[in-house]
Amino acid sequence: MFCRTVDREFWQKHPEAQGVLREWHSVVEAAEYADFAYVREFFNSADYVLPCTVFNVGGNNYRLVVIVRYRFKKIFVQNTAKLISIEPAHPKDPLRFLMEARGLKREDLASLVPQSNLSAILAGKRKISATRAGKLGKFFGISPAAFVPAQLAKLGLLQNR
Repeated sequence: MFCRTVDREFWQKHPEAQGVLREWHSVVEAAEYADFAYVREFFNSADYVLPCTVFNVGGNNYRLVVIVRYRFKKIFVQNTAKLISIEPAHPKDPLRFLMEARGLKREDLASLVPQSNLSAILAGKRKISATRAGKLGKFFGISPAAFVPAQLAKLGLLQNR
């Protein structure tokens, strides 16, 4: 697979990332991925968020957002500015992003989250339980860890449900 070189400016700001990104780049260049399932065999923390594949690299300290064109055997790094140190986010942030990206309304999630709870979550007044995070993760096709505090994920208390 071909991949655009990762922006060296990012390495200057985050020199600790250079080795990890070079390793990722080497693995990706040497592989020929047939589909996302094959990508997950190499990178079990990769997530697919239409139309991008998100790689968590460096012990989940950095994210690399790319578009993979399996048919042409190419990977395109979307924007090296998207490669960032992961900082704790409020559970409402990924939920709101995914809803907007997919054009979903609150009613579309009614079978997963009661409307009063969803309103409180999106207002930042309520947390998402691990059980509900599992349901949302399955619905959106991403890790449930995106919706709960990082401590739960680190403790291994989350599972894809």
